[in-house]
Amino acid sequence: THTPKQKCLSHAAPLTRHFLTNRFRNDLNSSNPLGTGGKLALAYDAVLKEVWLGGHKNACMSPTTLKRAVAVFAPRFAGVSQHDAMEFLAYLLDGLHEDLNRVKNAPYVEMPDATTGQRLSISGAEAWDAYRRRNDSLVMDTFYGQFKSTCVCPRCSKVSVSFETFNHVSLEIPQQQITTRTIPVLFFRSAPAGSANTRLVPLRYCVQVPKNGCVGDIKHALSGLCGIKPTQLALCDVYENSIYEILRDGKAVSTIRPDDFITAYEVDPYTNVSIHAIATHTRGDTKFNASNTNEEGGERNLFGYPFLTSFDARMTCTKVWNHIWRQVSRLVLWPAGEDGNSKPIIERLKSALTIRIVDNSGKPRPVFAKKQVESSAMLDAASILPCNSNAKIADVLGGDCTERFLFLSLEWSNIILDGLKLIDENRFLAFSDHASLLVTLDQCFETFTRPERLDENNMWYCSRCKEHVRAMKTMELWKLPNVLVVHLKRFAFKHALRREKLDAFVDFPLQELDMSRHCASSSSYTRGSISPTSNSASPGQSSMNDDNGENFVVDNVPAIYDLFAVTNHYGRMGFGHYTAYARKWNEDGMSDQWAAFDDSNVGGIKPSMVVTPAAYVLFYRRRIFD
Repeated sequence: THTPKQKCLSHAAPLTRHFLTNRFRNDLNSSNPLGTGGKLALAYDAVLKEVWLGGHKNACMSPTTLKRAVAVFAPRFAGVSQHDAMEFLAYLLDGLHEDLNRVKNAPYVEMPDATTGQRLSISGAEAWDAYRRRNDSLVMDTFYGQFKSTCVCPRCSKVSVSFETFNHVSLEIPQQQITTRTIPVLFFRSAPAGSANTRLVPLRYCVQVPKNGCVGDIKHALSGLCGIKPTQLALCDVYENSIYEILRDGKAVSTIRPDDFITAYEVDPYTNVSIHAIATHTRGDTKFNASNTNEEGGERNLFGYPFLTSFDARMTCTKVWNHIWRQVSRLVLWPAGEDGNSKPIIERLKSALTIRIVDNSGKPRPVFAKKQVESSAMLDAASILPCNSNAKIADVLGGDCTERFLFLSLEWSNIILDGLKLIDENRFLAFSDHASLLVTLDQCFETFTRPERLDENNMWYCSRCKEHVRAMKTMELWKLPNVLVVHLKRFAFKHALRREKLDAFVDFPLQELDMSRHCASSSSYTRGSISPTSNSASPGQSSMNDDNGENFVVDNVPAIYDLFAVTNHYGRMGFGHYTAYARKWNEDGMSDQWAAFDDSNVGGIKPSMVVTPAAYVLFYRRRIFD
């Protein structure tokens, strides 16, 4: 099977195109002592051609040759033990760079610190140029950026600035405790009669619970965030647009996988006078025959998020119908200028919805039939919940209606009003984020650029004090690559022999990641220290002064990035499992279709399912290439 990190890397269009077109052969450097003599590049080329040009749509392949070539460059990856995906990827990029380095005879280049009085924009450019004199490859053009490192001596206050290249950014996850686990939960608030909440979209909360806790702990934590009593919350595991399991309070948190989609619903407590209904959304073109099966013999056309609701068993069919409508009316696109009080408009909108009573497999239940069902038309009519009937729902369903769940199929028809299509399936997946989503990718970058005191094992040598000191060090992004690889550090040292996995939910954007806020601003040396210039650059530009003191502006490429791949990790250190999500792209655009890769299993995945607590390595591409 194609390993997840290689699958993500293979979706980096510039590098993959370089291999598939055989242009890489012009860059092969077999004499580079830092490389593998071209063996790694040739092995990677064979893997890419098998994946993208092999022609075997359903075939699997094993990149054994590539792994052996990496082991030549980095012996730690020899053998059959599991290795960290980020470490492997970093060595793979370094190895490919050395094998494709266009510099055949690398000159000796000294990398000095920025000098007193020199503008940092010039110092950074000189450091980059010095590095490029020894390193020149498409891998570097695509994946390599530049850090600005600032060290301040705690004794003499000497400030030293240097520049370092990188091919990935490793970010710590802030404010995480190894004894707790963060679980994202999508909460659906009920809309009772007379409620003003009919237009509210679901809210996604991040709930922190003990790792050895249970579902009951999730309910209590969620209750504190949303204000609903734990006894009125039902937690469910949603899979493929339907409720797969209603989670019991005693179920262990450890049994919930990082990629499980957990939802919560506000419901009435279970009593002998309440009915709990599980509803799914379907397209209104599914036909059934008299034998109670789908005429097309296929799966139901499910879409959107399912929901769980409750109501009094003594309610009439009309009141039940209106109760369901209140829960879903927000999904219908209301005409502009309508406030929801126009009765003709409301009746027109309601005509888009048909509520059908079904069994747990989605087949219609003819509970309203007065005689034997003999045709598909009779079956169709006898399972539809009437919107204008005074019959009590308990009388229709029978005496045991409160002992089991009632299953409903909400069938939506395409209704066009004044040229406006009222049913948009994207609205059925919409939700908002609650402030409990404490950890975001932006926060991780802010933690990365925060000054820190070096420890005893990583002291800095002060040339003025002539000794190693625990300097205050600040790392900042200076030059951004076209493909930005972000590593979330999910393994924290608990003690010398063990590293603990952090299953924290880190929210990261699929589109429009703005990296300009995390880049260092232009600064200059004055009087032996570093201070910001008064004419700071605006976003996307940097102001500089030339030797004559004249101002000029350098237009930088906008630092907007889009996500194209994710490597996920499940389990614990050394005994985990990797999967990947990816989508195709090139310099002109990006596909909206995501694919999931799990060993030999490949299938589509919705964009809303890409962000999970299992995300380990993120791959972003610059929207406009430098």
